[in-house]
Amino acid sequence: WPGMIILGLNVALFVEAWRSMRETYRNETSDEVRVFYCVVTTASMLYFLTLPIMCCLAAVLQPWVRAKYVGRAEVASRFLATLLLSCCLRPSRLDAMVNARLEEGLETIGEAAEEELLTRDAYDDDEGEGSSRDRDDRHGGVSGDYCRDE
Repeated sequence: WPGMIILGLNVALFVEAWRSMRETYRNETSDEVRVFYCVVTTASMLYFLTLPIMCCLAAVLQPWVRAKYVGRAEVASRFLATLLLSCCLRPSRLDAMVNARLEEGLETIGEAAEEELLTRDAYDDDEGEGSSRDRDDRHGGVSGDYCRDE
């Protein structure tokens, strides 16, 4: 049953990768970056799900060809996943994606944005100095404990 644990872990890793990527995709505004997320999700699906699916289908195959087909499917899926990732991470495509992201803006999105807003609001309430933007202007555009009035 150690093999079943490995198959279960493959499925669990795919589910977590898919869930994380779905959340990130929903919050993304750039079309170029969304395409990147779709390709990465496809590569992770190929990488994590081929072995469990082939092991389930192996019960249907004849015993003398079972290992050959499972081995070929495993090698082919890893090759295709690597090919997908190498295509979407090649430097020219990555530069286009970064530029598209910069054009859309680099605002923080998701949970990190909510935490940042809560932190700034709590700091503003504690200090009574007004908004964080006012504080940033007084300290030359930099906020935090690093700036002290001389």
